[in-house]
Amino acid sequence: MTRVSRKKLDKRSASSIRKRFARTLASLRTEEKSGLFVDELLTSAEQVMFAKRLAALLMIARGITAYKVQMLLRMSPDTTNRLAVGIKRNKYPHIVSFAKRAESKKQFWDDVEVLLRCGMPERGRGRWKWLDELYDGR
Repeated sequence: MTRVSRKKLDKRSASSIRKRFARTLASLRTEEKSGLFVDELLTSAEQVMFAKRLAALLMIARGITAYKVQMLLRMSPDTTNRLAVGIKRNKYPHIVSFAKRAESKKQFWDDVEVLLRCGMPERGRGRWKWLDELYDGR
């Protein structure tokens, strides 16, 4: 589990750090640079946690039930329900907007497939048929 310091920053410092972090991410213009940055900054557990959370938000925003997301991504019911409620309460408007863009649809489903396979090649006839059906139905 990720550990967070109990020592809180004042609001001004926290805001400044978040802005600097966002500027840094925006400056990474290529997938290669972004990947190197993420690899250096985050542990493998943190990378998986963020990837799963983003995938869950995108899937729920596209109409997949929290239960199905929980089962597919092997996440806790509390986490998936919290994310689903957050979407309903408009807590993630930018992520939901991104998820609903037509041009991101194919890339999204390709990324979900890779995440679910954990990088392993497809094996067996029709193994990922259910994922194709989800993609075609959305």
